[in-house]
Amino acid sequence: MEFGMVPIDEAEGAILAHSFRLSSGRILKGHVVTAHDIIQFRDAGIEMVMAARLGSDDVAEDLAARRLADAVAGAGMALEQAVGGRINLMARCYGVLTYQRDQLDALNGVDESLTVATLPPFAMVEPGQMIGTVKVIPFAVPGAVLHAAEECAGRLCFDIKASQPRGVGLIQTHLPGLPGKVLTKSSSVTRHRVEGLGGRLVRENRCAHDIQALSEVITDQINEGIEIILVIGASAVTDRRDVIPAAIERASGRVEHFGLPVDPGNLLLLGRVGDVPVIGVPGCARSPKLNGFDWVLQRLLCGLALTENDLAAMGSGGLLNEIAGRPMPRAAAARANPSQDFRVYSLVLAAGDDPGMWHSSDGVPNVARVVRAAMESIGNGVYVVTGAHEENVSAALGDYTVSFTYNPNFDEGLATSLRRGLSALPADADGVVVCLANDPAPSTMVIDALIDAFEPQQGRGLCVPMRHGLRGTPLLIARRYFAELHEHEGDTGARYLTGAYPSDVIEVTVDSLAGSKVSMPSVTEVQAL
Repeated sequence: MEFGMVPIDEAEGAILAHSFRLSSGRILKGHVVTAHDIIQFRDAGIEMVMAARLGSDDVAEDLAARRLADAVAGAGMALEQAVGGRINLMARCYGVLTYQRDQLDALNGVDESLTVATLPPFAMVEPGQMIGTVKVIPFAVPGAVLHAAEECAGRLCFDIKASQPRGVGLIQTHLPGLPGKVLTKSSSVTRHRVEGLGGRLVRENRCAHDIQALSEVITDQINEGIEIILVIGASAVTDRRDVIPAAIERASGRVEHFGLPVDPGNLLLLGRVGDVPVIGVPGCARSPKLNGFDWVLQRLLCGLALTENDLAAMGSGGLLNEIAGRPMPRAAAARANPSQDFRVYSLVLAAGDDPGMWHSSDGVPNVARVVRAAMESIGNGVYVVTGAHEENVSAALGDYTVSFTYNPNFDEGLATSLRRGLSALPADADGVVVCLANDPAPSTMVIDALIDAFEPQQGRGLCVPMRHGLRGTPLLIARRYFAELHEHEGDTGARYLTGAYPSDVIEVTVDSLAGSKVSMPSVTEVQAL
């Protein structure tokens, strides 16, 4: 490929390396120069342009991205359209992402012109979630380089092991003084966790925290055909000779491993009776918060083997309490309901071409006001979807610690930005506060009030602010609606959920919040949401 400054009279058929804003409109980088373009450049007084010309063996960026993505993509994946040398890989099912990290390193080492970025191995994914992206850096790559990368990609074994509806049994042991509501809550949390991963909680038993009693219940569940057994003990396992491991052995099973290099989740025990896994569940799993048990359960429900080496390898990235995005690790945030530990992120949709994003009364554009309100809330982080004005939005938020995701299909409607944003959220997100960049900025206290009222485990996963008896924005949405939103299309957002699931709505009155500003959208804005 030839690359450099080209006289404008010789530029026809060349690929522009930079964008130009002319009086007749904008000509974007990557555009192939036409005879008409040359006339416009001359009129603008432009004599030279930086451009590229492909050689006979070069493969253009979009075609190269498509070929490499085809070679990378495995079971359970779909490819989006190539744009600007980039093509995204999306999950088509619930499951666990599998590949060999060293093979991905080898692929990215073939040549600097080709890159493949993915979620980490064994990440849990859901339909519509972005799991990887292929990017061709220059405007084209030599055919030989692309061929070498395709061969390397064939060894990557980049697949989604689909979640299977396996029958799961739960056993909880009890001791005198253990409140029944603790067992009830643990049952609810476990059911939500299992079913959220595609499994089926088909039986629950409770028995005394006793070796003989527990071994008998384990045997009963085995005889009923339960495929995975979860045991939550009244007391944490502290040794291989404790009640739960001893009961597994008395039921003619074996203890394969005790301890997990993941925090929270250290005190997990993996046993087996015949071919049936029996998990001594750590006490932290009574909470819906992400812990090491989630990683183990995910793999079992997807039919993946779990060896001692597999468990030992979970230590890399296993410090869950200190991962980025948790602004106050191991400390309680100042909130109205400190016992609530759901992970809620804010999603600001800023991909459209609405001038309302830039409205300002004090020099601060509205999009920055919205993002700042979200950042100062008790949420776990802020994600911003860009599109028509990607560079301007990024510049306006340059001093803000947020994550950006670009929507190449922003002109196809608001639903595309919503889907893109949901795909970018961390896998452990329990809910998301959806904000519009062209909406008047909400009060941070309003966002906090929505998060404090959030009760997805009680079936109420849609939180809306109420002021003077009217519903406003933003809207907090529980994860269980994400899959449906990934199928949503058109120029509307998530507001329709409150009408589709009225019993799931929590109306949060915010009239008394000092300084609260709740956007009360017009009919047109409500339809857009």
